Amino acid sequence: DSVLNSQLPEANITFNKYFSIAYFIRCGFSKDVNQNGYCHIYKTEKDGDGWYEPEKVRLFDDTINVGQPFLTQDGKRLYFSSDMPGGFGGMDLYVTHFNDEQWSPPTNLGPRVNTEGNEIFPTFHISDKLYFASDGQLGLGGLDIYYVQKLEGETFGPVINMGAPLNSTADDFSVTLNDNETFGYFSSDREG
Repeated sequence: DSVLNSQLPEANITFNKYFSIAYFIRCGFSKDVNQNGYCHIYKTEKDGDGWYEPEKVRLFDDTINVGQPFLTQDGKRLYFSSDMPGGFGGMDLYVTHFNDEQWSPPTNLGPRVNTEGNEIFPTFHISDKLYFASDGQLGLGGLDIYYVQKLEGETFGPVINMGAPLNSTADDFSVTLNDNETFGYFSSDREG
């Protein structure tokens, strides 16, 4: 769709359960689309067979990178990574809640999840587990895939490394699992 695919890089799309609303990342610099050199989340809604013109979701200042959005199945929470100053490391994980037709100010997920390294590619599963990649947790090397069980509010249980063979000495990230967590896909830069 030409509305979603501009001359700028777009990535990491996430949909509501009806596939009628989408959030994605758009990065780069272009005077034509009033975009600076940073990455931001955009929202669009279905328009018949196409999509409406995407609008930037204003979560932070335009000089802060935001990436890898994940919309929960109920459409009420949007998890994402950001290099917002004042975090715990390079990229931290945040959540924003949809209230009164707008997104709340984002909340950092805290030091249990975030480290001095990078936490990226959040995926929230229907089992109330937050899956994500990190290079700051104790792991097998590079980025590994972890999960934490969501408890009350925005608190989480201990961070669990998914272990081998899912994780390796290469970068392993961005996992998607079926409802009962017995089958899924993930990204990796390992050889083969």
